[in-house]
Amino acid sequence: MELKMDNITENVVAYIAERYFSLTNKFIAQIIMYKILALVDFRSVSEVGIPCTSLEYWADKRGPVPHALKRCDDSALLEKRPVSINGHDAQVFSCKNRSGIDMAYFSQHDKKLIDETIQRAVSEKWDAVTASEISHKEIPAWKIAYDRPYPHKMSYSDGFSASTTEAKNVFPKYLKSKPDGRLVRNIKKLNKIASLETGWNGDDANSFSDSFLNRVRAILLSIENQPEIFPTAADSIQMEFDGKKNSYLEIQIRDSDTAEVYEVSRNGEEYSYEIVASEQTVSQTVRRFFHG
Repeated sequence: MELKMDNITENVVAYIAERYFSLTNKFIAQIIMYKILALVDFRSVSEVGIPCTSLEYWADKRGPVPHALKRCDDSALLEKRPVSINGHDAQVFSCKNRSGIDMAYFSQHDKKLIDETIQRAVSEKWDAVTASEISHKEIPAWKIAYDRPYPHKMSYSDGFSASTTEAKNVFPKYLKSKPDGRLVRNIKKLNKIASLETGWNGDDANSFSDSFLNRVRAILLSIENQPEIFPTAADSIQMEFDGKKNSYLEIQIRDSDTAEVYEVSRNGEEYSYEIVASEQTVSQTVRRFFHG
């Protein structure tokens, strides 16, 4: 069954495909795309504590494979094409709409890692064998997962080596938050929210300060069950949690010491109250909602 790519995956893959083509005048082979993504994600974890994309990897004989991407169909930005490379059947990615790529989801650090890895692949003239060998050597988690029983799912904690103080501080929180991609997608949504300018809603909504969004990021890192997040014209980031039996939790984080909470219990009772807008209090509120 083919799957639809999420916005983060679609945009980063389209960007890599377009950038690679602009440097080589060639479409990027699927295996090289996979290895660029894996190298970027595992280096990102080492440097800042969370991956660049929301992809999960499995250890294939030829290196890390993002199975969700492998199963994805074409999109508005991307096309996969069957080709023959050195007499072997393969697939390449091509970008269908360069102007549609939206890299606002990605931080400057993300973009730097992505560009450096693309440039390395081009400068070193990676082919399938070279890209695989590099991923084997530079991502210790590949060998650890490959030696485990099938399906050889890789973990960022396998062979992890933090290269910065930030990674040492953030990575344990990332692992605790059940890293199934939702936290990373929320962090990337915050990056995009940071790019919003005054009037982003077509009216007079304000932009959001970096200091405020950093507070929201810290709160997200403290939460085990990740919400859906949205910017509001009321100068807040709205977090929405769906629980069992139609229960619902909504937390409005503002640039203040308190957060507004609206909750619908499992028996349909509604509550509105305020809490301290701290990592500890918000995470406790969410934990109580899900676990009682």
